[in-house]
Amino acid sequence: MANPDLAAYMPAYKAAIPQPVVDCLEQNPTGTGCPYADYRQYFENPHGGGDRNRECFWPDVCQENARWARLAPREFRQVGDINEPLGRRRADQLAHLLGMDACMNLTELEYHCVIGMPPRPPDRETIFRCIYNLTNSNGNAAIPLSSYGLNVTQEGNIRSICAPGSPCLEFNALFGGRLEEIFAECGCLEKFLRLVAETPLLQLIEDANPCQESGEPACLIESTCAGN
Repeated sequence: MANPDLAAYMPAYKAAIPQPVVDCLEQNPTGTGCPYADYRQYFENPHGGGDRNRECFWPDVCQENARWARLAPREFRQVGDINEPLGRRRADQLAHLLGMDACMNLTELEYHCVIGMPPRPPDRETIFRCIYNLTNSNGNAAIPLSSYGLNVTQEGNIRSICAPGSPCLEFNALFGGRLEEIFAECGCLEKFLRLVAETPLLQLIEDANPCQESGEPACLIESTCAGN
């Protein structure tokens, strides 16, 4: 909704986080003790967590309605798939399947109002950083980690995009009230209200919260695979 061209950089595929990175993040939930430089090798030579032909399942608390689960990023099959962006065609298709239309999209002026101009106020910096973390795919990030659900902080540390203190976690608090005020300030409140009323956004948020909470504090979720 905010910027369809940026939405095209959401991940097309998902990949398992390398175990050494998992171990570090579990010990350092905010990522402060997990510098990317120390773990670069695991991302530059990915193995994707083993046999990708095995069927894997999320915990029950993380199972989504099949109607929506089928829209999620697919398991990568080739190493070249990792961190590949969704692409504009598939992003537009995804938006359509979620009940969005072009009239909900922000204009360029509205978008820049919502994210603000640097130096940004804290609320708008949160929005800007969350969008960037959700779209850190190939071509849109110096260190793309979108397929893993990770990002590299400004300090050079790896963390989950919903780790404690992360912009996308702080965005949840904005959604409870301040976000609506920002859209009103930017003259696009009607678009936001349509998004809430005409798409499954609120239901998806409600479904996601228990799963996200089950992965606290590092915000990591472990799947179960056949034979493991």
